[in-house]
Amino acid sequence: MRADVRKSVSDTLERLYKLEPSAKQKIGNTAGYAVFSNFGMKIFFAGGVKGSGGAFNNRNARKSS
Repeated sequence: MRADVRKSVSDTLERLYKLEPSAKQKIGNTAGYAVFSNFGMKIFFAGGVKGSGGAFNNRNARKSS
């Protein structure tokens, strides 16, 4: 499960960097960042949301996913 989350985070960041190359430097200069995916479906008034992701601390290189 964690490997799937890490792959999803990596894929998301890769897409972001392709769309906005300057984001890589900006993210690298922050104290930390988080990447989350979500999936939601709503049919009339009933629905649900599911998501996963991770938070990353650039100051000490710790990852939480």
